[in-house]
Amino acid sequence: MNTIRTLAAATLVAGALLSSSAADSTARAVEDPYVMEINPFKDGLDSWERTGKDKAFTWDREGATLTVKGQSGKEVPVLLYPGFRAEKFEVSLRVKKFARKLKLLLRPSTGAEDVTLEIPKGYVKDAWNEFLLRVASGKAVLLSGEEEAASVDLPADASFRFGFDGSYGGDGVVSDLRIVQRYENPPQFCEEGFTSVFDGATMGPWRPHKPEMEPLFTIDSGLLIGEVRAEDFGMLALVTQKYKAYDFRLRALWGSDYLEVRAVEVPGLGGIVNKMDTIQTKLSDYLRRDGMTDIGIRVENGKCVIVVDGKTVLDVATAEFGETFVSLILTKGKKFLLRDLRIRDLAAGAAPPEPRRDVRPDPGPVDDDAKDGPGKETRAPPPPGWKATPEGSGFTGEGASWECAEAGEDGAALLSEAGRASTYTLRFRAAKGAEGLSLVPRALRDPLRDSGMRLDDALFEGEWNEVQLRMELLTAKVTVNGKSAGSLEVSSAVGPPALRVSPGGSVRIEGLALDTGK
Repeated sequence: MNTIRTLAAATLVAGALLSSSAADSTARAVEDPYVMEINPFKDGLDSWERTGKDKAFTWDREGATLTVKGQSGKEVPVLLYPGFRAEKFEVSLRVKKFARKLKLLLRPSTGAEDVTLEIPKGYVKDAWNEFLLRVASGKAVLLSGEEEAASVDLPADASFRFGFDGSYGGDGVVSDLRIVQRYENPPQFCEEGFTSVFDGATMGPWRPHKPEMEPLFTIDSGLLIGEVRAEDFGMLALVTQKYKAYDFRLRALWGSDYLEVRAVEVPGLGGIVNKMDTIQTKLSDYLRRDGMTDIGIRVENGKCVIVVDGKTVLDVATAEFGETFVSLILTKGKKFLLRDLRIRDLAAGAAPPEPRRDVRPDPGPVDDDAKDGPGKETRAPPPPGWKATPEGSGFTGEGASWECAEAGEDGAALLSEAGRASTYTLRFRAAKGAEGLSLVPRALRDPLRDSGMRLDDALFEGEWNEVQLRMELLTAKVTVNGKSAGSLEVSSAVGPPALRVSPGGSVRIEGLALDTGK
């Protein structure tokens, strides 16, 4: 995940165009681009989840068949396919002759009890018998040809995973299993208190970063589709208004293989975005390839929190900012398919926004990972460099990422090459378990000997920990994860910062950034 902060490196039937670059081992494109087909037996049973006795389910690799042999015991054996869940889908399969009490299983997302359908014995008289399980509208129906063989009611407001029940007495052999999902285009979803910012038919309040980017974004079947081919990047901004605080939600469908969100945009000098305080996060690793991904971005009370499918993937403090645009970003060779975009203004006394179509923001460049610069004239200047000192003492890395696995017998230091400054802000993230880390506000002679602030090892208990050193003339103040970690009065009004690790200590750093206000 890519975040530009130089934090660096930051219920609907889903579906849409599945590009070859987005396909994984379980999903493939078919002739109809709005249909997704999954072969759960592609890797045998390696990707399935099992509970209960293992011998209830066996896989014949040569014949590509699953044998179910029901077992007794305290725990009912279950074979569950974890790579798929939806409210509405179909499962096709073939069942060998003489199967009896063979049960198909649907597991609700709500935590309700599993639902099973038993394949009637009278429908498995041929050598191989074809069935279609159709899950939709609160009901699961098992079809043999055009005839309904069995059905069962389903819990409301739930999506389902598919599997097999291996309880005692059930026997059968299964092959040619396929899960099929078809895209549908219901009205755009928007819960109470939110304002829809996409009607499924027009771009509405969304505008490209540059006029020449307009062809990169289209609308089809209620989907906002972005696809970047030869261009370096594509960027859309929500120009309804700027926000002091907001809750923005959207859904990415299975053809999406890239999505980057600029959640907080802080202006810098000369109209260039302040990359150190801007929060821009790549969410590509969290996009589901076999369904819909729910994404929520909330900026409020000095924090930015991003949640994907109920899991918090980013929770960071924001720098002070006035108002911000919200932007969506694509990089070369990638695409996204989005719908159900809606936002709630969380600022005190905020009224529902009115669309303004005469505003085109200039969000500035995005991060280097997106290869985003529209040109050198608008790209932010490179951050100041850093050097390990003394050479070979323990620090290795470059740019904003450094690591000291074990400092030498005299310690190790990382010195800024930005020059002497009276006021600056230093920010970085330190990984869990940092030991022996000190901050040196004014490294004037030898960063291994200059006066510094030793940070308590207990401060670095999170996976990643936000560290900030604020230097104003003779006073240095440090915070870790937004909380005060100490202060220091220094004797010199100017000088560069440094990081120091005690002998034998260790630290891993990302997003190292220094703002001198120049």
